[in-house]
Amino acid sequence: MTKILHVIPSLGVGGTEKMLLELCRGLDPSKFSSRVLALKDGGKTAEDLRKLGVPVQSLGTPGSFLGGFFDFPRLCFALSRKMRDDPPDLVHTWLSRANVA
Repeated sequence: MTKILHVIPSLGVGGTEKMLLELCRGLDPSKFSSRVLALKDGGKTAEDLRKLGVPVQSLGTPGSFLGGFFDFPRLCFALSRKMRDDPPDLVHTWLSRANVA
């Protein structure tokens, strides 16, 4: 089974979030195990993913630009710790903030 970690800035309602939801819905559960790590808390898509049985976690980064900028070192450390604690086979990042982290 291939373990996939999806890293995304937030799980609100939008095109990227919808594509993530549809991808997780469409992957064969006998071959792929998805989990989602959002940089920000909450969101409608988080609820929808959980209904599909996809584990969702958040790193709790601030929503403001300046707050997010100063939180970036902690965010990167927390992301690396999550990946070390439960190593994925594949990391799929969504949007630029997740790509940089």
